[in-house]
Amino acid sequence: MLYWNTFKVTHRVETGSPAMEVLFTPLTETLTWATGSTISICSGSSTEVQKRLTRCKEDITCIAYRSDGRLLLSGCVSGLMQLHDVKSRSIMRTLSGHTRAVTAISFLGNSGRAISASEDMTVGLWDILGEKMLSRFEGHTDYVKSLAFSLDSNPDVFYSGLGSYDKSIRCWDLRTGETLAAFQHEEPVESMVIGSGSILYSAAGSKIYGWDLVSSTASKSPLFSYTPHQKTITALVYDRKTMSILTGSIDHHVKVIGIDPATGELRTERTFVYGSPILCVVLNDGGNRLAVGMASGQISIRERKESPPIAKTATKSTSRIVVEKASLPKYREIDSLLRSFDHRRALDVAIASPSASVLALLFEEFARRGVLLAVFSGRSLEYLKRLSLVLLQYSTDPHHAPIMIRSLQVLVDFLESFSIKNPVERQSILDLLSKFRVRIQNELALQEEVSAVSGVLELLLANTTSG
Repeated sequence: MLYWNTFKVTHRVETGSPAMEVLFTPLTETLTWATGSTISICSGSSTEVQKRLTRCKEDITCIAYRSDGRLLLSGCVSGLMQLHDVKSRSIMRTLSGHTRAVTAISFLGNSGRAISASEDMTVGLWDILGEKMLSRFEGHTDYVKSLAFSLDSNPDVFYSGLGSYDKSIRCWDLRTGETLAAFQHEEPVESMVIGSGSILYSAAGSKIYGWDLVSSTASKSPLFSYTPHQKTITALVYDRKTMSILTGSIDHHVKVIGIDPATGELRTERTFVYGSPILCVVLNDGGNRLAVGMASGQISIRERKESPPIAKTATKSTSRIVVEKASLPKYREIDSLLRSFDHRRALDVAIASPSASVLALLFEEFARRGVLLAVFSGRSLEYLKRLSLVLLQYSTDPHHAPIMIRSLQVLVDFLESFSIKNPVERQSILDLLSKFRVRIQNELALQEEVSAVSGVLELLLANTTSG
């Protein structure tokens, strides 16, 4: 993927000991890492250390910022957790409750609560200001290694996945303490992250697994598995901007795994090679800075290059660009429905008076959120036939063809799964599907021909210029 090819190494930091935990500060996005009993915080986008938090008396195993970046929580090898004021560098609270090393911690938003995982095989929900453990979650039979959180349609409900060395992940409702699901793996779970569409991605051994948080049960198999590395995967990061997964492994590689929005299939799109086993990988909120912590003690930072500058001499184009105008009220209504996650109603509004640009933007968003199949399900056959004809109509529009064809392919697969008893309706669907396939194949063939002609023209122009 060309996007990831623009990431180039800009800084390297030598920390002196294995870089187990590296973060970007929320809001300001400055680099932060923990080594030994010291937390180092850099200045701005540079790697020059601006301040060090040195009041911990034991080795730090994990750190986490509150979302406003003002407070930082650290976990220690003894099981203690300490709350730091970043500005004053003072320790504000000390939380005790775990009997062995804390392996992962996280704030719950800007609230006064946090959650922690530990080698004592438990997870704790904490009232930070009250310096007490509110709940203890038990059930694992080995170290609890990682945590992951997701907000569903109800912002008051939190789901936490607890990855463990007992080869399982448990999902809990933090309000009730109930286990929602348990997912078994073949090897110890090292890391996990929740992507779009309520999919939990986990790393166990050299494999990545995908789990459905909504419909899966304790006995259900993973949605898929993928093996991008030769050795154990130690880090997973989900990039919402490109809908990609970044993996780090002790095989010295960081890989970018692309996710097909229509099928959910994974594929390796980019590989970064490093000189030491990878311990942690982090991407900033802006998606343009990638930091990798290694066993050698080095932290490598890659940054995405900006777009090339505009040429000093500009010439007037002879082309005429016609931009289709869409109704502003319709945009506002659809945007409001998307913000409230009412995907089906948003599609209804768009189909009421179809516009190529509006539908293209809408289906791009559906694909990004992983809800293409969801907006098709539960519809009447007549509705789906009408929708398919609209997609077919716009599938030859050069501006919107890729997303229209991709959406149409998903819809065709969905229609094929329909069980229709009426022979007349069944035949009409078969005829429609046949028409779709021919249209899609013709369009794809045309695009290949255009691409080939474009390459020949570029070669001719290059020869003309050089001549």
